[in-house]
Formats: sequence, C-alpha cells, structure tokens
Amino acid sequence: MQTLPNPIKSENSARRIPQLDGVRGVAISLVLIWHYVASKIDSPSVFFADYIAPILNLTNSGVDLFLVLSGFLIGGILIDNRTAPRYFAAFYARRICRIFPLYFIWLFIFVILTEGGLTALFALPLQELFVNPLPLWSYATFTQNITMALRGDMGPHWLGVTWSLAVEEQFYLTLPFMIRFLSLRKLPYVLVTVIVAAPLLRVLMFFIPPYSLFPIYVLMPSRMDALLLGVLVAYVVRQDGAVQYLTNHIAWLYGIFVLLGVGMLGVSIIPRASSWFFLYSLGFSQIALLYTCFLLLALVEQRGPIASFTRNRFLRNLGLVAYGVYLFHQAINGLVHGLVLNQSPQFKTELDFFVTLIALSITILLALASWNLFEKKMVTLGHAVHYGKAQALVN
Repeated sequence: MQTLPNPIKSENSARRIPQLDGVRGVAISLVLIWHYVASKIDSPSVFFADYIAPILNLTNSGVDLFLVLSGFLIGGILIDNRTAPRYFAAFYARRICRIFPLYFIWLFIFVILTEGGLTALFALPLQELFVNPLPLWSYATFTQNITMALRGDMGPHWLGVTWSLAVEEQFYLTLPFMIRFLSLRKLPYVLVTVIVAAPLLRVLMFFIPPYSLFPIYVLMPSRMDALLLGVLVAYVVRQDGAVQYLTNHIAWLYGIFVLLGVGMLGVSIIPRASSWFFLYSLGFSQIALLYTCFLLLALVEQRGPIASFTRNRFLRNLGLVAYGVYLFHQAINGLVHGLVLNQSPQFKTELDFFVTLIALSITILLALASWNLFEKKMVTLGHAVHYGKAQALVN
C-alpha cells in the first residue's frame, strides 16, 4: 500500500506536500492576473487584447481552484481526525486562528477609514474603494455573500473579494458534521450526490427571481461541486492502492485534463451572451473537474510538467502568503492607481503597466510581512489545540 501523506502538519502526519503550496500559488496567480490585467484590458487600447483575451478570460477561474484545494485540505484533515476526542474544538480553533485575525484587522481598517470620514478626503478614484458598503454585520458574520446576492453587487472594492471567504466559512459549518456523523462507507455516495446536484441547483436558480446570475456566482450551495470534489479527492487518495492506481494511469488523467482545458478555452472564445447559461450551469462543474485533475496530477505525478510546475520555489512561496495577497490585492491596486495616476485601476498604457507592477510588488511584500510577523504566530497558536488520539469507530 502506498500512503499519501496528509498535506498539513498534524498529529497524523509530520510531512507537508510541497506541491500543494504550488497549487495555491497557481490559484492566487490566476486571481492576480484576472484582477490586475485581464479584467482591466481595453481592446481598442491594447493592440493584442483580442488575441490573448480568450486565454486571459480563463484566469477568472482562480477562485474555483482555491475552492477545490480548500475542499481537499479541509476534507483530508477532517477525515484523518474524524474519531478524535477534540475533533470540533481543534478544527474550529485552528480555522479561527488562521482566518479571523487578519480578516478582522483588514475589516477594522476599512471601518476606521469609512466611519471616521477619512474617505471624504480622497480623490474620486480612491473613494471607489469604499462606496456603497454592505452592512458591517454581514462582514462580521461572514454572510456578505448572501447580502451581495440580494443586492446584485459586491459592494466596495476594499472588501469585494471576501465573498469567497464567506463561502468557505459557511462550508466549515457543514462539512465537519457530515464527516463526523456519516460512515466512511456512505461518505463518497453523499459527496457524489451533492456534486451532481450543484449544477442542477444552478440551472434552477436561473428561473428564480430576480433571474440574476450573481447569486449563482457567490452563494455557497451553488459552489458545492468545487468544494466537494476536493473532499472526494481527499477521500479517494486515502484508500488502499488508490495513489498507485492513479500513478499507473497518469496518461488518462492528462488526457482528461487536456480535454477539459480545451473545452474551457472553447467556451471562453464564444461571445459571453451566447455562453452565460452553459458557463453558470455546467461550466462551473467543468472548471471544477479541470482543477480536480490538476490537483490529482500535482499529488501523484513523480516527474512531469505539472509536478515540476507546482514544485517551483516561487509558486510555493507565493502559495504560503496567498491569503494575505488575496485579501490585500484589490485595495492595494486601487490605492496605488488612485494615488499615482488619479484613476481607477486600468491596463491600457505602459504607465498603467508599471503602476500595476508597483501595486503587485507592494501587495506581495505586505503579504510576506503579514505572514512572517503575524499570521504564522496565529497559526501556531491555533495548532496548540490538538485533536487528540483518534478512537475506534464502527462504520
């Protein structure tokens, strides 16, 4: 039997799978390319935009890769510790210490700037980071994605990206109970059922008022296929012989990965008006399956392009600070463009390129400082709460 090590350092494993940091680095790179470049390109101003737009459009799926990876990591932790005496206490203590401190500091800065009236001193491009905020209680309770769905927008750019954190926090309220109280024999059947139900739910949501695509994008139930595909991978690789089987059939994995990638590229070429329904129904599942294959290849491939790519030192280091980069990047980009060029973030000229590069550098440096000076200590504090020794449990 070949045993895949748990991707985090816990009571059940002393090893860390380095390529998972690389996968996280890929995910945050896609997010950065989308928000800093792809979504800011103006075709008449950038002569090559029409040629690279289909490829750049794919970077909008970076959050989907985060969701698949999160499902894998969290699912694996919970499966490994499902019979531990401090299962819930340790899980939630570690998640709170990882997510809450930096998030609430960032939220506090937003509140100080807005409630203190300081944003009135800013030029109009900077004010766009703060206007039309959602109720503060929604940010504090990680329900801002629900408020966003009801309003039809993401609110101020400073906190717009936090919708996906809300999705994950809501996921953390459901998955631990599923894994704790379902038998491992039944777990994969439940996972597959919900994975299949997710695109059906998205189709149904097309015909429910207010007939908007926005709720489909930001609500947790409509994103369950990506999250639970990650959990399913965590379950599968822990079965006897599974890793060896996948390794022996890696050519098939690559074939599926390429086919799904070509399909995604094809959808991105089709005019949006003609592809919205597919993208928001089956398209999200296709993207999730693509990234599931990518994750499996990163896990089981010993030598090859994806193994080498995800073990790249830069991507792994970027993956370590991905949380801070994700939380900061939109606000920093808006601040730098507003202060230097007195404009909202754009990507039309060489000067825009250099200012964007400055914003990227500041974002990464700030995230590095945050990780090394603050976040790492909070993670260590969370890991002081141990799961305890797993107990025998009848399936």
